[in-house]
Amino acid sequence: MGFFLLISPAVEATKKNKDLQKPTVRRRAALVVFLEFVAIFAAGLLVLEVCMNVAGVADEEFLDIEPVTGWTHMPGRSYTYRTEGYAQSVINSHGMRDKERTLAKPADTYRIAVMGCSMTEGTQVPIRDNFCSLLEDKLNASMSGRKIEVLNFGVSAYSLGQEYMRLKHLALKFKPDLVIFTARPNSLLYMGHDPKQGFFNARPIFGIAGDGSLIEDRNFQKHWLASSEGQRKQATRWLRYHSRLWGVIGKSSAQITLFKEECQNKLGSLTARRPEIPEKPVQAPQSAAAAKPVDSAGNQQSLNSAQMYLGKVAEALVKASNAASKNAGSKFILVYLPSTLKQRDLNEQKIFSEIASNLSLPFLDMNPQFDLLEKRDHKPLYFRTHFSKEGHEQVAESLYAKLRGCM
Repeated sequence: MGFFLLISPAVEATKKNKDLQKPTVRRRAALVVFLEFVAIFAAGLLVLEVCMNVAGVADEEFLDIEPVTGWTHMPGRSYTYRTEGYAQSVINSHGMRDKERTLAKPADTYRIAVMGCSMTEGTQVPIRDNFCSLLEDKLNASMSGRKIEVLNFGVSAYSLGQEYMRLKHLALKFKPDLVIFTARPNSLLYMGHDPKQGFFNARPIFGIAGDGSLIEDRNFQKHWLASSEGQRKQATRWLRYHSRLWGVIGKSSAQITLFKEECQNKLGSLTARRPEIPEKPVQAPQSAAAAKPVDSAGNQQSLNSAQMYLGKVAEALVKASNAASKNAGSKFILVYLPSTLKQRDLNEQKIFSEIASNLSLPFLDMNPQFDLLEKRDHKPLYFRTHFSKEGHEQVAESLYAKLRGCM
C-alpha cells in the first residue's frame, strides 16, 4: 500500500508531462505536413517549369524595358513566335535577333548595320531565313578578299525615333562601315502616342522645334513606367526572363486587365448621361462660315497637315541618323520597305522619297518591285503584314542589287 502511495505522484507527474507534450507533438506533426506539402508543391512547379521549357510553352515574351529606346530584346532569351508564321529563336548577348557577334570588328571585315522595326526583326521566319542573314550570305558568296557581316538591329514596333536611339547607343559601337536605315510603310503612324498600346507607350516621342532641331519628349514613357502595369513589368523582370510559368500568369493577367479596361470603357459609354433636348431649337449662328460643318475635304486637309508635320519630324530623325553615322565613319542609305497596297499610304511613300532627295541620300523604295512580283508571279511575299520566307528572299535580292553600287 505504501509503495503505491509512493509511485502515485510520479505517475501523475508523468501524465501531466505527456499532456503538456501533446500540443507540441501536434504542432510538430502539422509543421512536417506543411513542409512536405511545400516541398511537393515546389517540386511539382519545377517539373512543370522544365516541361514547359522543353515544349516551348509560354515562350512568346522576348521584349524588356530599356530606358534609352523604351524596350529591347532580352539578351540570351529563347522564344517561339506563332502569330504569323512560326519560328524559334535565341536572342544574342547584345539583345539582337541575330547570330552571336563580337563587339570588336574582326580584321578584313566589312560590317553593315540594319536598323528597323518588326519587318527587319523578322520573327516570323527562322534567323537563317531573315533578309539580313540572306544578304550576308549573298555578299560573302560574291565578294572576295574580305568578310561581310550584316547585323540585324530590328526590334518589334520601333518608331523611327527609336531606330535613331538604337543606332546611336548600340549599333555604332560595332563600327559598321554602312548603315541601312529602314522605314516601314505607315512609319509616320508610329511616331505619336497611342494610349491603347500599353507596353509600347514606353517609348520616347520626338518633335521638331521652330529651328528644325529635334525635341525629345519622355513624358509618356515616364507616365507608363509609373503606372501599375509599368511597375509590375519592372518588379517581375527576373521572372519574365527565367520562368515560363510566370509567362502564362503574366500574359493572363495582362489580358484580364485589358478586358476589364474595355468593359469599364463600354459601361462608361452606356451609362453616360445623354444630353437633354432643348424645348426650342437653337438659333443658327450669324456667320455662315461658323455654321458650316467640317466636311471630308476639311478632314483630309487636317490629316495632310499632320502628315506633313510628321514628315518633317521623320526628315529630322533621318538627318540626325545620317550625321551620327558619318561622324562614326559609316556610309548611310535610306530604305523604304514594301507592304501590300491595302496597308500603304502613297503620300507617305512620296514623303520618304522627298526626304532622301532633300538630304542627298542613296534611297531604295522596294514597293514597285514587290507590286510587280505580286501581280506577275503571284508570289506569297507576306503572311499578313510581315514578310514570308519568299518576301525576305526578295528583300535580300533588292538590297544586294542596290548595295553593289554603294559599298
